[in-house]
Amino acid sequence: MSIQFRRFVSLWISFVCFGAAALVFGSDSAILAEVRFQPRTGADKTAGVWVDGQYVGYVKELNGAKKLMLLPGKHEIVARQAWYKDYVEQAVLEPGEVHSIRLSLVRDSRTPGSDATGELKISATPTRAAVFIDDQFAGHVDEFDGVGKALLLTTGKHRVRIARVCSRRDAIHRGPLRAGIR
Repeated sequence: MSIQFRRFVSLWISFVCFGAAALVFGSDSAILAEVRFQPRTGADKTAGVWVDGQYVGYVKELNGAKKLMLLPGKHEIVARQAWYKDYVEQAVLEPGEVHSIRLSLVRDSRTPGSDATGELKISATPTRAAVFIDDQFAGHVDEFDGVGKALLLTTGKHRVRIARVCSRRDAIHRGPLRAGIR
């Protein structure tokens, strides 16, 4: 084969590949479905959101450039906030659909006991990472970092897990955590 023919073929293949990529990535909005949250209270705005078991962030950040875009199909969408009952919705999304969720979390009757005497302060990056205490969602890192912000715990051992957005590699404190001791 001549050099000119090889250049022509390689140029043509590059053109086809770039054209196909432009079609695929340029039409994301027509392929994907958007999920929008309409929170009613401050607790609703700071609730953590899970889609199909993966933490994706909290409600007030899932808009604009960080809007929640999902593939069409059935999805389980869960909003969690400490001291509130989980909001769970099974959504069947269509391509190009904008699915709105009117979020109104209901206060849970379970409250922290009076025997919660220890304070846990957490400083981590990113601040929007989810915090779990004994496998229960407790809030986000920024809720427990700073002056006057801490998590109340009972005395004893607790399992602390900090989960980043869409991460399977979570930070887990494996040693004993002694609440009530500074």
